[in-house]
Amino acid sequence: MWIDTSARNDLETAVDLLAWRGRVVVLAGLATRPVLPAGPLYLKDCSVVGFAISQATTAELAAAAQTIGALLAAGKLLPRRRCRCR
Repeated sequence: MWIDTSARNDLETAVDLLAWRGRVVVLAGLATRPVLPAGPLYLKDCSVVGFAISQATTAELAAAAQTIGALLAAGKLLPRRRCRCR
């Protein structure tokens, strides 16, 4: 899963990094018009979904918080590593 909160919505990079049947979740970038890499997207059976937190129900927010907490506790939710280029 690739969760994009950057508002860049670089779908070409995201889909390239996804596993089989992976999912890209877009949370920001209302004005962006990213390129949709259709070939790699369907060959890997992946999907791209949008999520607007302002439209989520209380139950959905609670379920998301519980899932994120469990992933953090299990060490399965890791930040993207930043390049220390010179």
